[in-house]
Amino acid sequence: MRALTVFVFAAALGAQQRTSLNGEWTIDGKPVRVPGAFETALGVDFDGIARYRRELPLPAEQGAIEHVRIEFAAVATHATVLDLHIEGGDESAALEAIKTLIENRFDETE
Repeated sequence: MRALTVFVFAAALGAQQRTSLNGEWTIDGKPVRVPGAFETALGVDFDGIARYRRELPLPAEQGAIEHVRIEFAAVATHATVLDLHIEGGDESAALEAIKTLIENRFDETE
């Protein structure tokens, strides 16, 4: 099975075939639900950077990856993609084919 592992502060994936990232993630190996509060995994006294991790499914067809779009729909202050890693298939070709678009969407009228 081909999978994309994404290490992010907070993220949501969108592409031609959309995959919701709501659900189970890990923070430093501890389970956490997204959307939700990182304090459930790290404690209320945590102060720092929360790194979320989740594996995402990719199309099974060889060469089917044109791009992966990562949208940050509700980030508290900042979001950064730390690493993208493809397992299975031709990693170098798949990584070359990935183009990321990072968007922070905030309603500036609020």
